[in-house]
Amino acid sequence: LHVRSRRQRQMCIRDRLKVALLSNKQVSMANYQINTVNQIIFIFGIAKSESEKREVINEAKIIQDVKNIDASIFLVSELSKNKK
Repeated sequence: LHVRSRRQRQMCIRDRLKVALLSNKQVSMANYQINTVNQIIFIFGIAKSESEKREVINEAKIIQDVKNIDASIFLVSELSKNKK
């Protein structure tokens, strides 16, 4: 029962963030992958701008029961500079 409730808590945290990002018109949710482990949110993705990156992290910060946020979010502009 304890393992199941822990797993459910992780899924609930992840789902709350996904809903928040889908509802946020400043964020393109398709550019992000979200996982949770031990109440830590792991966000991987590509932001169109610094403000979108901040918005994603801010949405994660207000999710209840989160211990930490580990965000690996790159800016499109950073990626295009690396190609040159």
